[in-house]
Amino acid sequence: MPGLAAGFLAARLAVTAGVLLWVGTGLGLAHAARAADPVVCGVMTARPDPATSPPAAVPAAMLTRRTVIALLGTGLVLGVAWSSSLRAFMAQLAGPDSTFTWLGTFLAVILPGGGVGALLGWAEHLRRNGGRRGWRSLALSPLLFPIAALSQPGGITKLVTSGQGGGAIGIALLGMLGGVALSGRGRLWLRIPAGVMAFALVPAAYLGPPVRPELDPATPHGAWVATHFSALFITLAIACAIPLRPARPLRAPAGEQ
Repeated sequence: MPGLAAGFLAARLAVTAGVLLWVGTGLGLAHAARAADPVVCGVMTARPDPATSPPAAVPAAMLTRRTVIALLGTGLVLGVAWSSSLRAFMAQLAGPDSTFTWLGTFLAVILPGGGVGALLGWAEHLRRNGGRRGWRSLALSPLLFPIAALSQPGGITKLVTSGQGGGAIGIALLGMLGGVALSGRGRLWLRIPAGVMAFALVPAAYLGPPVRPELDPATPHGAWVATHFSALFITLAIACAIPLRPARPLRAPAGEQ
């Protein structure tokens, strides 16, 4: 029992340290962005009168840096929130047999979710700035989920023998297919079948046979689980559409217009 108590205390300390590191990193990035502003840093000793002086233009590089930090940070947080919600859905499917581990929960689900969110945030930044060569390959970022799942010890063996891990592959591929349907680019006769194939999961969550009798969609519990999954999938599809949406054309500098 003393060993178990010591292990539990060490786990709590590790989680606390991770949270403090995450919060500290976010505060540091925010402070760095503010420190780059000469007004905030106090470099300007006298504030010009707005009635007589034109407003000072914020350098484009500063705006770009702030936008990158904001989009990457937002994508990271939303990705962690989405993957944490996905893990809660998985616990509902497994029922009492569900277990939480550092490797299987954090390294195989939460960490890839944060990575996918950050990559899609980077894709949104590139989209707003006219795109870049090869930037649409970021649409493949959801594949981090099956890669992380199959990278676990015995992951490929479990996939072949019991199919475990196949859900991560399916949700990633169908989410990307849903992104194609919602992107607004490409031929309509291709996007419509893609959307039908991808979003068929939503009615299937309500009409298909339940994984466990307790999850029958005819019950409040089962209907909640089906709604939970539907919301997760639709959110994923919307996010997957970001790297496929039309890029915003760059504006010419004011002096060149």
